[in-house]
Amino acid sequence: MPIATPASHWTESYAMYPTAAVSGWYFSHPQSRYLAVGRIDRDQVEDYAVRKGMSVQEVERWLRAQPRL
Repeated sequence: MPIATPASHWTESYAMYPTAAVSGWYFSHPQSRYLAVGRIDRDQVEDYAVRKGMSVQEVERWLRAQPRL
């Protein structure tokens, strides 16, 4: 059984407590590739506004709450 720290422990059913604790097996592969999401360009905002039936200003207001705009 894995070692639990004093701040966390295993329940009778082997669940970790507190539930916010993270545990898992992590695998990688040398040929793995990851993507990064960059800034949202103006043309993307305009296209999204059209598809959602919203004004560009409204979309920008909603997206400003996101850290990458």
